[in-house]
Amino acid sequence: MTSSFDRAQDDITLWHTTRVTKPRPSPHRELYGIIGHVPDASRILKQWNAAFRERGIDASLDVYPTTEKNLPERLSEMFHFDRRGYLVGNDLSKVIIPLLDRVEPAARRRPSSAKASEGKKGFVIEQKWPAFDAALTKASTHIIAVQVNGKLRGEIEVDAATPKEEVLQKAKAHANVQKFLTGKVKKEIYVAGKLVSLVV
Repeated sequence: MTSSFDRAQDDITLWHTTRVTKPRPSPHRELYGIIGHVPDASRILKQWNAAFRERGIDASLDVYPTTEKNLPERLSEMFHFDRRGYLVGNDLSKVIIPLLDRVEPAARRRPSSAKASEGKKGFVIEQKWPAFDAALTKASTHIIAVQVNGKLRGEIEVDAATPKEEVLQKAKAHANVQKFLTGKVKKEIYVAGKLVSLVV
């Protein structure tokens, strides 16, 4: 049986948790957070959240004020509020290690070569979090669907920069597509990075 004192304590705990935790707008939204001191945190927030919106990803990145003292609470919130991950500031990067279930060995090692370190010194966990770079999110190759008379007959993979004529040539050379090119190709349609449609 729960006493009135226990219920009051639960109410205080719930109030404290909800006071510092933003409600999730959607039950399906993926939540990410910044904890500790991360340089240019406001810029990172804008870039990441803009990237989520542009790509139609139901996710958000927020700042959760965190100190070494309340760090265990923040990690607990990852489970209770289903947060998918944190960007951890340099001030917490070392103290968080003992609180984790597992740490990849590479996260503890020093860079093994000048190329890998790019002139940086120290452990991986001591480095600054990289800035968001939209160019790195662009695919270097495309999978192109190939239709003949409106029906899917194959797929080809091409580099993103492949010219239209080369894409069409590769599409028509596809083994299964050739079975259906029984006559002269009357029309060729290419939707860049997505589709080749051939009409015979």
